[in-house]
Amino acid sequence: MVVLASQDVDSSRRAARTITHPGTARFHSVHENPARKRHALRVLQSAPMSVLIVESAADTPRRHDRSKALIVVTKWCVANGVSRLVLERDDSHVHADRRLIRESTMALPDERRMEYYHLRSREEPLLWFADLIAWCWSRGGEWHDLALTLEPTVIRVP
Repeated sequence: MVVLASQDVDSSRRAARTITHPGTARFHSVHENPARKRHALRVLQSAPMSVLIVESAADTPRRHDRSKALIVVTKWCVANGVSRLVLERDDSHVHADRRLIRESTMALPDERRMEYYHLRSREEPLLWFADLIAWCWSRGGEWHDLALTLEPTVIRVP
């Protein structure tokens, strides 16, 4: 997850758009060559943003990973004054995501609640950076080390 101040959103989106091939609607790490990924990491390093990585235990069943991670992310966002959370839209998760976020924030006063949206990555270029970070982190080796250069805050979820 990338975290940035609201005044930096537009400039960071412009920076994100520089990492795509001309004529493509989005950046997706799986489909990019290593040189393109390295270029994208350099762009990300120069952008005014922080990185949060939520890592689940290796033995956690995959179906529980997203739920646990989303609860942690929601609580972290609220605790750190994040006003807007954008998740990459996966239609199979939207309903459950909304329920989890609502349950995680319903006891909060209105001024501490945040907006949250599910958008496709072609609709929100900042999601490309989150995709790149997640890919690097999970890929391991040199790519994991490159993700560490972003000085992420890492939260491990049991």
